[in-house]
Amino acid sequence: MKEHANQFNRKFLMSKGRNLHFYERVRQLPNVTMVPLETHSRELIRKARACALIAGTSGWEALQVGTPTVLFGWPWYSRAPGVAQVDGVQSCRRVLARIASEEFRVSLDHVRRYEKLMREKYLTKLIYSTEFLPFNQMAVGTHLRSYMAEIVRMIGRETPMREVAKS
Repeated sequence: MKEHANQFNRKFLMSKGRNLHFYERVRQLPNVTMVPLETHSRELIRKARACALIAGTSGWEALQVGTPTVLFGWPWYSRAPGVAQVDGVQSCRRVLARIASEEFRVSLDHVRRYEKLMREKYLTKLIYSTEFLPFNQMAVGTHLRSYMAEIVRMIGRETPMREVAKS
């Protein structure tokens, strides 16, 4: 088990923090090893037979290297090939058995096609999309126009881009 680094960020302590008792209980579970925060997730993901998580980016990183992803939550990539959505102990056991028997695998070709579709159809180039466009490659004005255009698109108004650009 490896926690997200923000789990212990003082800024989030009231909303994300877990008490020491939680970690003591998890540590006592059979077959559970607590991994230091300093351990690179990519190293763990490459060596793992599967990546199980609620909804973090580690699941997407796992798919990128062909590691099956078991999801308890609903991140943006929840319908990607190689993802198994689970909702409890029984469904999780079934999926893990399929992964162990190699019946459930990840096709890197399918993941790449899914990513291409998501980029082309759903990605809006905003400054926050650092994985796809480094923020230092986009001027603030360009960012603002992209952001405004996306808001206009999402609320369904038909405002010509030249009017958005003037704002």
